[in-house]
Amino acid sequence: MSVPIRPDVLVDAILHPGERDRFVAMCRTTDPGEVAELRRKVVDHLGMIEGLLDERPAVDADASRQLAAALLSALDDVPSLSEGRRSLLRGALEYYVDESDSISDLDDPTGFDDDIRVANAVFREIGRDDLVITP
Repeated sequence: MSVPIRPDVLVDAILHPGERDRFVAMCRTTDPGEVAELRRKVVDHLGMIEGLLDERPAVDADASRQLAAALLSALDDVPSLSEGRRSLLRGALEYYVDESDSISDLDDPTGFDDDIRVANAVFREIGRDDLVITP
């Protein structure tokens, strides 16, 4: 019998309590049929960030591009992931596209650091260490 995945435990050491709670709330059941919509969210978010680069010079565009590419690659695994692991991946994806971080992705050069920490924890949990982003 497998141990249930607890999103709060996965990110407890890498996020502040408020951020952890936000991530946990984003870890929703995800049907494999939702992959196309989730891909669109990532692509649209990256496009929005790319469109703001002239106005927002502090944005770490490379980090955003790396994160988007890794999330899109991880979405290929959705059909083979357990329900718990699909919900973790959804949480990481939603965390990336959410703009209400405590450190703004658009105004701070370290804005994507928390998104990357979350995604890396999820990538390791779903067995995709090859997607882990190193600074």
